[in-house]
Amino acid sequence: MTAPVTAPVREDRINKLAQALTSLKGTSVVAEGGEASAFGLNAPSAAVKLTCLPPAEFRVEPAQEPDVKGRPDEAAAQPAEGETRPAMVKPVEVQPPAQTFDLAVAEHDGKFYAKRADRPAIVEVAKDFYDQLFAEFRTPEVLDFDPAKVNRLTLRDGEQTLAFVHKGATWQYEPAPDLPIDGKKLDALLGKAKDLKTERFVACPADDLARFGLASPQKEIVITTDDGGVRRLQISAQTSEGLPDKGHYATVEGRGEVFLLTPELVKTVTASLGELEKR
Repeated sequence: MTAPVTAPVREDRINKLAQALTSLKGTSVVAEGGEASAFGLNAPSAAVKLTCLPPAEFRVEPAQEPDVKGRPDEAAAQPAEGETRPAMVKPVEVQPPAQTFDLAVAEHDGKFYAKRADRPAIVEVAKDFYDQLFAEFRTPEVLDFDPAKVNRLTLRDGEQTLAFVHKGATWQYEPAPDLPIDGKKLDALLGKAKDLKTERFVACPADDLARFGLASPQKEIVITTDDGGVRRLQISAQTSEGLPDKGHYATVEGRGEVFLLTPELVKTVTASLGELEKR
């Protein structure tokens, strides 16, 4: 992905969409022309610009006659009396220019319509194709870190903050180092944080975090690694009730984007001190 941010993408979804676009057929022609507004295409839900590079073409062109003048084998290179030398040809690879197609797609009265900019016809298209245009194309991973290199972990939920440090082969509760902590549980929690995935980025970039309840997030997970790197995951109490993908709004500090985490995922990276004590 190059816009609105530079990011890796799910190649399977991009390839599926590209294939759907290059083989797109309408289920029916609903208008040979006329007002696009009658089908919601004056303000389309999606505007697609598809650029294709056609296959290279091979053209046959006459080859230049060899220059044999002055060479010892000049006589042998000349055709004998009465003979006709075959025409010399060679294939030349030619790359045709790229082709660009503009497509407007809209939902109107429960149906889905599309129109190419260079054609007057308006066609109805399948819902499956329409849904592909609004899939999440970015890779879903939220945090990038090596759990084996984490030396400090902070968990905040509301007003309560838990801080742990990794010393040697053990985890210690920073305010009370003598309190026995179950290191395996903390390692498991870090593994779940590493595996966090989102199904939806809702703002890229996000200019107003307060709109998502992230100016003062309810939960915060801060991971510090041996190289001094810090990953700060912030999770809002506010949820996306109006979106198809339900979840808590979340962000990673410094990335300037908002994504969704399901309540189930949020629970996997939340723990009380009692749950982390060794028993």
